[in-house]
Amino acid sequence: MPWNANTHCLTWPFTKLGKDGQGDLQLALHCTDKSEKDVFANGVINKMAKYKAQILPGNPIAGSAADRSLTDAERVAFLYGLSVVKCGRLDYPSRYDEPWAYNRPVFRVNPLRPVDFVKNKSEQDVGYQDSTPWNAGASSPGMLWTIFGGSMGVTGAQVAPGDRVYVNMQCKENDEIDPYLGLLYPADFAGAINGFDLSTYYLGIAIIDANDNVWIYSDPHISDYLSGLNVYCGVDVTLPATGLLAFGPAIIAPVLTSTRQDSWTLNYDGNIVNLDGAYLPVTIVQAGSHVKYEVEVNVGANTTEVEVTVTNETGSNVTISPMVGYLLSGYADMNEYETPGTGPDFRGEGARDYIYRRWNLRPPEYKQNDIYSHDWEGGYYQPIDALAARYLDLYAAFVAANGGSNVLAPSSPGSPHAVTFTVQVNATGDDFGSYSTESPVLYILSAEGGIILIRQFVNQ
Repeated sequence: MPWNANTHCLTWPFTKLGKDGQGDLQLALHCTDKSEKDVFANGVINKMAKYKAQILPGNPIAGSAADRSLTDAERVAFLYGLSVVKCGRLDYPSRYDEPWAYNRPVFRVNPLRPVDFVKNKSEQDVGYQDSTPWNAGASSPGMLWTIFGGSMGVTGAQVAPGDRVYVNMQCKENDEIDPYLGLLYPADFAGAINGFDLSTYYLGIAIIDANDNVWIYSDPHISDYLSGLNVYCGVDVTLPATGLLAFGPAIIAPVLTSTRQDSWTLNYDGNIVNLDGAYLPVTIVQAGSHVKYEVEVNVGANTTEVEVTVTNETGSNVTISPMVGYLLSGYADMNEYETPGTGPDFRGEGARDYIYRRWNLRPPEYKQNDIYSHDWEGGYYQPIDALAARYLDLYAAFVAANGGSNVLAPSSPGSPHAVTFTVQVNATGDDFGSYSTESPVLYILSAEGGIILIRQFVNQ
């Protein structure tokens, strides 16, 4: 079957058009137009597919291969029909978000060659790929996905000098595990001229700070990751700690650089290739400018008091909503009973993994009540339906202590703004064990300025 809806791949030989709009090329390009020119004009073409229609200088009606298909050299020489964004430090601030354009052939201007959508007519398992698993775009204020299976992570919408930033990327197709084959990777640009041979570049990170300074860091050389299973590379660094990094609105982006730059610089002198315009907007604040939590759990004779102090170490307001607490005995946190044989030790995911799993959903979820063993996957009722985590309405207590507001005011220099509040439960343990004999654990789930966080505190 030349068009395979399961692998999303078009292979030779294929039918171009069908009267019912079900020709292989029509299906691959998701277009039911009845003429070839309209399918080429209106079809949905994956620009990151390796085998697709291209424009060649001189407008030849056929490729140079014996079967009239394009050669790999022709595809590479004209960058697979893409306008790859290559710039220098000076023009990068105006081009960091510029997507790579796909220049498709235009009827009566360029020849339309359906065979462009396969590698050639003899390799009948290689052709146009209409889908990618890359999910390009920001999935949260601190996480970005991009082409080449790339991902970039930062601490959140606010970052500070010394904070971590990482980028990972795939350098070459992995025939053994990739769910979709026939996509472009840096290795496919080997041999391109004029600075477009991406296989010779380095993976890096670019920052444009509030003063339009361009900071560059790059290290892993893509050419070192082009064999066997060794096709994945990454860079994991901290943001420049120097005082030259301007505070305020900024962007952080994954990039490729033509030369290695293994320490941050403001004076990078080489080519910078953006990754299809991918970037994260951030605000750079002073080092250590974060929301900090301090927790103390006091176990009494009949009650337990949880004291929380929240400190805004940033220079701006932070809106907190929600703020959820779960208090677990150390035994419940381990999913193990204090007295062996009295309960369902190690059954199911346990309260801790249940809390993490639901909070990591998008949008995040949480149970607004105590958590019992029947709540989690694999949990059960026998010999008892065990209480494992006590729900604490920290949000209500925080708002009350903060003058009726969920907006935590900014700190002034040398004077961090803090709010302290307490929540009490009429118990000294749960069905798994005592808070006194094994240190209790408090989980705080919160959204701070739109950033989804979970914190764990073990009371010693």
